[in-house]
Amino acid sequence: MIVETARLIQASSDFEHIATRFSHDMTMRWRDLSANRSVFDNRARAVVLVHAVALGSDGDVLTEDIGFSVNSFKDLMAATGVMSRGRAGALLGYLRLLRFVRADKESGPGKRLVLKNSGEIVQFVAPGWEISYRHSSALLSPEVRLPEPYAPERRIIEFARYFVLQFADGYRPFADLEAFQQLWRMRGGMSVLLDLFARHDGDAISTRALSKQFSIPRSQVNKILKMGLSSGHLVIRPDQVALSPRMYEEVKTAIARYFAMILIGAHGEIRPELRA
Repeated sequence: MIVETARLIQASSDFEHIATRFSHDMTMRWRDLSANRSVFDNRARAVVLVHAVALGSDGDVLTEDIGFSVNSFKDLMAATGVMSRGRAGALLGYLRLLRFVRADKESGPGKRLVLKNSGEIVQFVAPGWEISYRHSSALLSPEVRLPEPYAPERRIIEFARYFVLQFADGYRPFADLEAFQQLWRMRGGMSVLLDLFARHDGDAISTRALSKQFSIPRSQVNKILKMGLSSGHLVIRPDQVALSPRMYEEVKTAIARYFAMILIGAHGEIRPELRA
């Protein structure tokens, strides 16, 4: 259902404009977050939060603390290709140092962690969910869109469950997007891809500005650009690096599939409600 829905979304006459605005707003959100903490910190919190909310929440309500299995988290991250089991374990260790998660004293050592103060932490992902739903729902008939606010606790739980369970059941939304796959998993890769997508016909941005904007080391930005240029997925235009035509289309397809997951997670079957 997701792929078929994404195709209809991408065929909409409004989609390309909406995808560009979404990319701009998300990169601005990440820029604001990066002013306070590293991109790794942001990604770590978001990944663990979505997983924990999906598998550890009580019905449609978040408990104060949410427990989740360390091994289930590592297995899911490795299976989806987001990161290796070793990197997932390192991420959890890092979050323990930040006191974002703590060991569950009632389980064996290393078997279970608890996400602390989940009700407050949900507010960390709420703005991103609001941006995602606001833009994707513009493709729906107005009468079926969720009323404001877009990100109540229950909606975030519904989305997290849908997203994680789809991955757990084997769905790989970007598996066939070879150019996109090559860069989006890299540290800072998604930030750079969406920023270049949003700027496709606009202003240039330097490596230094990308590094500063997302708190990514300049060496890492250069690594992303070097890999993209050598593979032909990024191209040089006068005074700027840009997405190749193939990469532009793959990023657009990835956004359409993400929109499909957002809308199906919030509404269920939504294809009859999509605007042409």
